[in-house]
Amino acid sequence: MENIQLKIRKASFTVEAVFVVTIVIWIVAAICYLSVYSHDEVALYTLTQNFLELAAENGKQLKESEVQIGLREYLEEHLILSRMRRVGVKKKPQFVQVDIEYYADVKFPFAKILLPAARGKRICISHEKLFAPNYMWDYEAVKEGMENG
Repeated sequence: MENIQLKIRKASFTVEAVFVVTIVIWIVAAICYLSVYSHDEVALYTLTQNFLELAAENGKQLKESEVQIGLREYLEEHLILSRMRRVGVKKKPQFVQVDIEYYADVKFPFAKILLPAARGKRICISHEKLFAPNYMWDYEAVKEGMENG
């Protein structure tokens, strides 16, 4: 039989690469999740304010249920990682208050540790309803009251 000579090489780079590349992949995945989560945080505030501004534009009088359903659909359409648990709307004479409970829909266990919203988070946003004719009338009534009184 012939002698088979094996070339023996050190495998230190290969073994180290397995650990390093695995850790790097997890770090890159965590950074991606955090960037999408940051996008959703900012988008949640701005989209809610934008929706409330559009809903109150030109003095439109929408019911609380209409605002609630419309806002939920609008947010779910634009958010990437976050999901709504509850959207509550309270209409007051001069402003609309929105209470939103949401959570980050996370599949990886390590990301649940990094993202505080994975367990759930709650925000409260209010938007003033500005109706110029009402304020003008109030101004005129107060002005007349001060002149007469």
